[in-house]
Amino acid sequence: MDRAVLPADGAPPRTGHAGERIAGIEDVTPLAAGSHVLVRDGEPGRAAGLLPDERPTPLDDDVLARLRA
Repeated sequence: MDRAVLPADGAPPRTGHAGERIAGIEDVTPLAAGSHVLVRDGEPGRAAGLLPDERPTPLDDDVLARLRA
């Protein structure tokens, strides 16, 4: 499925690499506020448990080599 990318400058939507990578947009303000309170109260482990799992973006070896250079 091709998803449109809405530019911040109000230009017409475009498609491309970013549009292929964005699966959804979600407001995580309550999650951030809750984790902030836990960290502030000295419970970083509990705060980390609230965070979603992050998966690395698959990259070709040549791209990784350039990034690591």
